Amino acid sequence: MSDRSPHVIDLRSEPNILAPGKWTALERRDPATMRGVVFHSWASPVGTTATQRQVHGGQRMALAHRAREAGYGISAGVDARGEPLVVLAHPVERYTYTSDAGCRDFVSIGVFGLFAYDDRKRSPTRHTAVSDALAEAVDIAMREAVAQIENDGPHLLITHRQCCNGRRDHFACPGESVAKMVAQSSAVADGLLVIDPDLVLDPKYSKPWPEHWRRHLASGDGGAYLVGGVQVHAEQCQEQERGDAEV
Repeated sequence: MSDRSPHVIDLRSEPNILAPGKWTALERRDPATMRGVVFHSWASPVGTTATQRQVHGGQRMALAHRAREAGYGISAGVDARGEPLVVLAHPVERYTYTSDAGCRDFVSIGVFGLFAYDDRKRSPTRHTAVSDALAEAVDIAMREAVAQIENDGPHLLITHRQCCNGRRDHFACPGESVAKMVAQSSAVADGLLVIDPDLVLDPKYSKPWPEHWRRHLASGDGGAYLVGGVQVHAEQCQEQERGDAEV
């Protein structure tokens, strides 16, 4: 991207350091057949050690290089100064196991942190704080992901919950706060991605968005999402809600 944000660090040309169980060289993804973006969370705080900071010249670059240890194609978060950080960790062609099986045709984004499945049960001591800087990082990551897809779309946005493929998979991932950030992002408002909250990629295990995530769909700034396969714009839903209130 010629107009790439200064908050982006591109490490895709660095050597692959993923453990053998996190990727395979026997398959490759094709940028021309990617369907969209899938969101995950790291499900834990992500820090750095003194040694990592020394090796990489500071906390920000050390954190960026930590993203190479996970299979997410892109990671998004904030650094120690609270600045947005977006890391392009793996080329889209690399077949990592964070987007395997059900979501193999989706660029994976992992958000640094742990987020509550239901924000009404969020713990300020356990769960990651959401800030404007984090929301900005998430939005930038979405735009970077779409730039890696070599087709005209439409490009869908889904979550890990929608591509779970086992009984012990992470059905709460990525959490309500991440769902809210993506629903209210400018990338969705600009039409780069269309949220499909009902899509399930493994009918046996995958689950659609729960109701408490869906309430954020109508709060976006003009973005679109799918309802029963039909594209709906946020302002349409807002107008319907206003009409219902007047009645």
